Amino acid sequence: MVKIAYHACYAYSLPEGHRFPMLKYELIPEQLLHEGTIFQENLFEPNYCSDEVVLWTHDINYLHKLKQQTLSASEQRKIGFPQSPELIERELMITQGTIDCCIYAIENGIALNVAGGTHHAFADRGEGFCLLNDMAVAANWLLKKGLAKQILIIDLDVHQGNGTAKIFESDDRVFTFSMHGAHNYPFHKEVSNLDIPLLDGTDTDTYLTLLQYHLPGLLETVKPDFAFYLSGVDILETDKFGKLKVSIEGCKQRDAFVFESLKEKAIPVTVAIGGGYSPDIRTIVEAHCNTFRLAKDFFLMLLVICACFFSMDTNAQSSIRGMVLDSITKQPLAGINLFLSHTSIGTTTDQSGHFNIERIPQGKFELVISSLNYETRTISINSSQITASLQVLLKPTANELQEVIVEPYDEDGWEKWGKYFNTHFIGNSALAADCKLLNPEVVKFRFSRKNNSIRAFSREKLLFENKALGYRIQYLLTKFEYNLEERSFFYSGYPQFQEMLPKNNDEKNRWAKKRKEAYQGSIMHFMRALYNNQLEQEGFEIHQVLKVDYAEYKRASSLFKAYSKAIKNKETISISKDSLEYYKKASKLGANEYSVQLDQLITKEDLVAPIDTSIDATAQFMGFIGWLRVTYQNKRDPIEYARITLKRIDHINSDINLPNKIGLSIYPNGTYFYGNNLFIEGYWSWWEKLSTHLPTDYQPEQTKH
Repeated sequence: MVKIAYHACYAYSLPEGHRFPMLKYELIPEQLLHEGTIFQENLFEPNYCSDEVVLWTHDINYLHKLKQQTLSASEQRKIGFPQSPELIERELMITQGTIDCCIYAIENGIALNVAGGTHHAFADRGEGFCLLNDMAVAANWLLKKGLAKQILIIDLDVHQGNGTAKIFESDDRVFTFSMHGAHNYPFHKEVSNLDIPLLDGTDTDTYLTLLQYHLPGLLETVKPDFAFYLSGVDILETDKFGKLKVSIEGCKQRDAFVFESLKEKAIPVTVAIGGGYSPDIRTIVEAHCNTFRLAKDFFLMLLVICACFFSMDTNAQSSIRGMVLDSITKQPLAGINLFLSHTSIGTTTDQSGHFNIERIPQGKFELVISSLNYETRTISINSSQITASLQVLLKPTANELQEVIVEPYDEDGWEKWGKYFNTHFIGNSALAADCKLLNPEVVKFRFSRKNNSIRAFSREKLLFENKALGYRIQYLLTKFEYNLEERSFFYSGYPQFQEMLPKNNDEKNRWAKKRKEAYQGSIMHFMRALYNNQLEQEGFEIHQVLKVDYAEYKRASSLFKAYSKAIKNKETISISKDSLEYYKKASKLGANEYSVQLDQLITKEDLVAPIDTSIDATAQFMGFIGWLRVTYQNKRDPIEYARITLKRIDHINSDINLPNKIGLSIYPNGTYFYGNNLFIEGYWSWWEKLSTHLPTDYQPEQTKH
């Protein structure tokens, strides 16, 4: 869910006739709520930023002046606002909102502040309607907390971010990029890491061409792991002070390009809206609202089957109560299904639209609200911040799945592609034979000749019966795509588990046994063992692996042969024992082997660090470079897996990699966040399918001694 920082104090009351359009901060969320782009659950109210955090960026004497209301008349004129206690409180709240957005951006890909982008504030003074530099404070907070190592600030306000440039002029960890009017305020420019001055009258095409030329190169060279985007709409041709000729559609295309570029690189971004001074307030609000609309479209996060958003503490559970209403008629809705994704926890609304979900695990999770006649909604909820009563508005599905209506689908899709769907969604392990899709007719397929890929989608829930493990599963499919050329696939959605009733004790015991077997050696089992520092006790080993292509195989073989000959001849050589061992192993790779496992054992201390409790009290951070091999010593390759891979039967092992170089947040119940960043090869890529999947509230029965 896209989270948005907002508080009513953002719309601070200014003297009548003041040129700053303060009203926009009130109208933007009102418009977005009215049109249904966002709901109340998207909005959050920040607290005040602490003095300690502010002083990581700003001068103590300046902060003291702000708080004590001792700014001189000259200092107030430079800022443009009359000083007041309410104004500094507003600034502290906006700044904390931008910091909070960083946390949500790391979780969801993006978060936005309805205010902020106060880029004219220097460390020791304010200018141009800016008292505190919210993005600079938030950037320093990220660096201080160890949540980012390289930050890119994309400032596309028409005015140069002079305060931001000055604050970070000697800090290589923050790269400042500004595209601004060459002859516009501030008339004395500071030096950003990259400044693109724009001539008066720069039109839409020229503006977009410059942005499309510079931004991709920056992302490649700077390689940021976090970005800030200042999306000022004072570039519009209607702006009183902008001096550019960019259309409102061009402004929208600008936002879309920034979002698409960052999403492609999996770079989380916090957005602040910056300035806008068109004479018609409706133009300002519409241009800013476009930024929020695009953010929602571009950063709709998909839950990968193994990636969940909550941690679990069986000793501290609560409940969620609330009501579901039609967003148009505001009438209560009965029979609406609500559940925690990837669990067996859920309920339906009663005749008055009310619901109550008991035994909510402690931590963060996704609440899924669905009905055939309404758009599916997901709400991110933290158990420590559950409201007394949650009100949920559902929109009718008049336009849902427009792509199905507009674009044709294959009438004989199941006959052509059903086998691919079953193989890659349900799996082909021994358990898959007893896991059946009960309503295959609702699955539609579309084949893309351009991409040589198959896409599957469904308007209805997929109904599965897994007699191997004793679960009925309702699955809301959000994406399924299989690339025939690359033989790669991706699927995501929201499963809800329901335990089947066993016919007798034999079936009950058989299911318990099969569930435990499915659990042992799974990703869930591994993540729980890693979190609890129980790798050895639970049977796991981790080693670094190096991927070897044919050219590297030939190089390593040649070097090993040369060094072996030198050693045999008792010649003096300069090579480490580890390098020689690598050349030896690489030279002995078989026909279907493409990696070398190094001997040194990787421990939890090498991979995992605690996360600041102010961010998440239960999560741990997992990060590494390159490839790791996870071996489970207590299970050997199933015969059906060995046949497919043409490998000799051995202990099961899986190779993992973080292709986007962003780590994972892992939780005590074995779930992990940012799962689309985890790339898997080997056993898990074959095993982790719906037929082997267990709900995250599953706990294996302890063996009796």
